[in-house]
Amino acid sequence: MKIVKLITSHGGSSYTGKGGHYYSCSILGKTLSKYYNVEIFSFGKNPSPVLNNMSDDLNVSHIQIDKIRDLLFFYKNKKLAASIEACDVIHCYDKPSIYQAFKLGRIWNKPVIVTKCGGPSPQGLYYPFVKNIIVFSKEDVDYFSSKSKYDDSNIHHIPNRVLPIETDYERIQTIENKMLKEYKIKILIIARFTKKYREALLQTIKFANKLRSQNVSCATILLGHNQNREVLEEVKERSGEDDYIINDNKLCDNAKQIIPVADLVIGSGRSIMEAAQFGKILMIPVPENEYPVLLTQDNIEVFLKHNMTGRGIDGNNYVNYDEIINTFKNPSYSQFIKNYYGKNFSVDNAIHKYKKIYKSLANSGGRFYGGEYLLLANNLKKYYLI
Repeated sequence: MKIVKLITSHGGSSYTGKGGHYYSCSILGKTLSKYYNVEIFSFGKNPSPVLNNMSDDLNVSHIQIDKIRDLLFFYKNKKLAASIEACDVIHCYDKPSIYQAFKLGRIWNKPVIVTKCGGPSPQGLYYPFVKNIIVFSKEDVDYFSSKSKYDDSNIHHIPNRVLPIETDYERIQTIENKMLKEYKIKILIIARFTKKYREALLQTIKFANKLRSQNVSCATILLGHNQNREVLEEVKERSGEDDYIINDNKLCDNAKQIIPVADLVIGSGRSIMEAAQFGKILMIPVPENEYPVLLTQDNIEVFLKHNMTGRGIDGNNYVNYDEIINTFKNPSYSQFIKNYYGKNFSVDNAIHKYKKIYKSLANSGGRFYGGEYLLLANNLKKYYLI
């Protein structure tokens, strides 16, 4: 069976090509390539470095798009056309690629499935009708199920998945060499220095300061690419000598490999899922909360509903410090987190679900739904010249 995956990389002032949907596309593509012939096509102004870095393991192609009229005829690309004609399923990973999948599916009579990746549900925003959709969160299941537009759609809930991580001990040693002294607890947050993650970075510092006020010796490692100077300067102003801000590209790239440096990891979404495989103590920032919230057996399902983010969570500005300190002494917490990772976040435990979906789609033929690709120009004109 052959699967063609589509994703866009349009560029723009905030574009990095490192968004979570690129990781989802590449991780699932790499794993599924053990069973299927998988090709990934990105199209837009700038190729994603995430996909480029996977090119040794995946069949990845980028189609350069500079103007909207290029998009209208990009399906004539010979390599893409040959791949679509030979494939069994078209699988796309963002809203702009849905429109292209509609066009390709219509021309070659191929079934289309969409993965709506992380982030909030598209409240108040137009989202095209799709017959087959995969969502990562129960939040999105509830959203799409509540819309009559999707009454006849097949909505599949498969939480986001991550690959096993190979620890980079050399870079861990580099980080530890930066520290001024020994610490009882090392706290890590991996987050880009942007407005989006500003609150999470500041909550991390505030939480560490609270622990220090309780005579707990701790260091914070704030690791991430600097993409907003104002945010970086604010974080520096709030930080002290035991807060280590690291923006070095050599340490920030593929930062998941240095997770074992920490005892406690603060983050959301993919970073929490990746840290879970190491059995780390996990905390998630909650919007407008004073401190991040400790993940426990009592609340982890609530966070899973929102793709392991604090979105829509009421943290009540409350942290049980005794519970956090006791967690460091409790080996059962680490095992609980590892078990939860295996069941909910390991990509290997989700493959059978994708196999079942692809088989059903391939057997259903290419019955095609919708003509929303006609809206493509209106949705993409902010990126391209006419």
